[in-house]
Amino acid sequence: PKDKTRLRLEEEAKLIESALQRREGAFTFLYKGAVTVEELRELILKHHARIIHLSGHADDDGFYCENDRGNASLIRTDALADLFGLAKVGVHCVVISACSSRSLAEAIGQHIPYAIGSRGAIGDQAALQFARGFYDALAHDHSYDIAFEYGRNAIDIKNIAESQVPVLTALKGTPALRLFDGTHAGPIAQY
Repeated sequence: PKDKTRLRLEEEAKLIESALQRREGAFTFLYKGAVTVEELRELILKHHARIIHLSGHADDDGFYCENDRGNASLIRTDALADLFGLAKVGVHCVVISACSSRSLAEAIGQHIPYAIGSRGAIGDQAALQFARGFYDALAHDHSYDIAFEYGRNAIDIKNIAESQVPVLTALKGTPALRLFDGTHAGPIAQY
């Protein structure tokens, strides 16, 4: 949203797409910037993504999309978690690349096998490095929980102090899922 601090979201999208291209033909990557609440719901319904990566701003109350004037519009944590509860078939992981998104990840993680958020503030460089490490590991057929550790290590290896900021929530009883199962993995969507 134009009334929030500008983030390096296009760079994050390029890093994710680049990491996934290592497994050419196995993934479809969809990037859509500056979405409204209605567009987010429509995109989730339309694309049946295995991973949904939300980039932007969040706080304990929820995640910020844009309204029709381009300003911030809060999606409450409970409402967004309910949306993912409805869309859970086929979704393996929701990544919330935003500051203070731990409670959001925990709420979504009640419906989706894996959800990733942040305990407190996370800077652009840490978010970029996490994305690079996480998606590189997924493209090399690691499970989500191992890919999460690669993401944290990618922050640490660059001497960025925020390696403990990302948090992973796993739905109780979730097996060690992998993005690639020998078939086309389906879309990975970043909004």
